[in-house]
Amino acid sequence: MKTSPTYAFAIQYGLGELQFEMQLAEALIFSNMANRMMASAGLDFAEFRLQMWDMLANSIEAGDHLKGGAEANAVAMGTAWLALASAMHRDHPERDCFVLKMGARPGDIGVEIAADNPYAEAHEERGQIFAVANVTREMFDEDTRLFRNWASGVQAEFAQAANDPGA
Repeated sequence: MKTSPTYAFAIQYGLGELQFEMQLAEALIFSNMANRMMASAGLDFAEFRLQMWDMLANSIEAGDHLKGGAEANAVAMGTAWLALASAMHRDHPERDCFVLKMGARPGDIGVEIAADNPYAEAHEERGQIFAVANVTREMFDEDTRLFRNWASGVQAEFAQAANDPGA
């Protein structure tokens, strides 16, 4: 039995990460739904991308991905569209893994994205930089491993500082 091709997604935000896989056909359906939303709203591509990043960030902050149903589908749709409509995917359409990085807000700890990154997208209202990396499976595994190691190191430093009030 032949399995359907899938895309792997990781969304890195703050010290957290969300990972999931989606069949290619489902990702295309979600992406097309978002394209129809963009057309019916009369927004240009750049405006819609910022709205999608905003929706995705707000949904993750609200824990919508944990709720299931329409909320989880909105996260999946936003993720699929941002990934498949990304400049890096246009540059590397053969790759089937995406890492969506949601940069830290000023004063927060989280993902750091260089402003001069050619794939970075600044969201001035949120004070964040976002980026989509379209990578190979090996690069995906390495990037998520490095992110998890970094995040657990930061969390360990917080725990140590909390247990050592004299520090």
